[in-house]
This record gives sequence, C-alpha cells and structure tokens, in this order.
Amino acid sequence: MSDTVRSMSEEVEKKKNEVSELVDMINTNFDTLYERIRRADTRAYVKRLEQVPLDDMNIGDLLLARDLEDEDYVALKNAYMKVIEMGKENYRPSFTGPSHGERYRLLFFQHFLGQAIEDDAIRDSVVDDFDRLVQCCFDNDIKKSLSAIAPVLSRRNVPYDRVIVLRKLLEALDKSEFKDNQQLYDILRNGIADEDLWSAARATISPQQ
Repeated sequence: MSDTVRSMSEEVEKKKNEVSELVDMINTNFDTLYERIRRADTRAYVKRLEQVPLDDMNIGDLLLARDLEDEDYVALKNAYMKVIEMGKENYRPSFTGPSHGERYRLLFFQHFLGQAIEDDAIRDSVVDDFDRLVQCCFDNDIKKSLSAIAPVLSRRNVPYDRVIVLRKLLEALDKSEFKDNQQLYDILRNGIADEDLWSAARATISPQQ
C-alpha cells in the first residue's frame, strides 16, 4: 500500500470514527451535544462583538439570555474599549433605546459584575450606572449579580473605595422594585461578611436595611 493510499485510508477511518461518536452522542446524550453547540454559538456572538463592537444592538440582548464564561470577559471588554475609543459610548442607535455603552455595561453587570469591579478600566462606568442597571434586572439576574460582587467587596486592601461602591449599589437597590426583597440584601450582606463596611456604606442611606 502506497503512502498516499495509506494516508487516505487513515483519514477516512478518522472521519468514520468522528461520525460514529457524533451519532452516539445524539442517541445517548443529546443535552450535552446541545450545550456544546450553544456554547460554540455564544462564543461566535462574543467574537463578533470583538470584531464589530457596534453590533451590540443586535447581539447584546441575545447574550443577556445566554450563560457566558470567564473567557468571554476579555472579548467583551475589548469590544467596549473599542466603542469608547470610537467615541460611540453614549451614541444611541435608536431614539428610545439604550446607548452602546449602556448595553455593554448591562452585560458586565449581569454576567461579570465581580470582574468589572476589579477592573480599573471599567469599574467607575459600571458603578456610576448602578441605578439603571439594577432596574434592568429580573429577580434571577440581580441574585446572580449580588452573589458575584459580594466576595469581591469582602476583599480588603484594594485600589478603590469599597464603601462608595457598596453605598451606590445599596442606593440603587433601595430605589428599585427589589427594595422590599430582604433576601437580596441578605445575599449581599452575608456574602460580604464585613459589618464595618456595611455600616459605613449604610451610614448616609435611609431607611436602614
């Protein structure tokens, strides 16, 4: 058997095995296959934003409904930085819709709030937008976001004022439809586990929670 024929035979056998594995996965573990396809689809959306950052008006809502992974944060940040560099952060593609910057900040808030607070390039813009971002959340979204930011705010010796970040977040919660949901405040307070920080942030806010 020549080397060319042997190589072709090996390639055919490889493809045959791949098809067999795919068929087996479809028959026995369709959920896993679906998740792999959905993840690949999500990764393509994120990559699209990194390449065409102003396409957030089409892709942003799709990503809000997806589960994003840590690796997606860098691509989203790169896209957001490009929007800022282009001077389009405050531009609204539609008269009544959110600006490009607002769409990106909502993605950070709902998927990567912990990372965003730790990121010097993004923190201030997200914190300053807390009022609007909290109002955009459903119940499961805000629980996820509070669970993500709590351990970050529990860390001492950080290069930002934790009191200001927590105070602005509490003010946003107090103004929102979640203001009477004690469970949410408990998620945040218990996750931070720093009564001095909590008291300092609450000192200028009324009513007390």
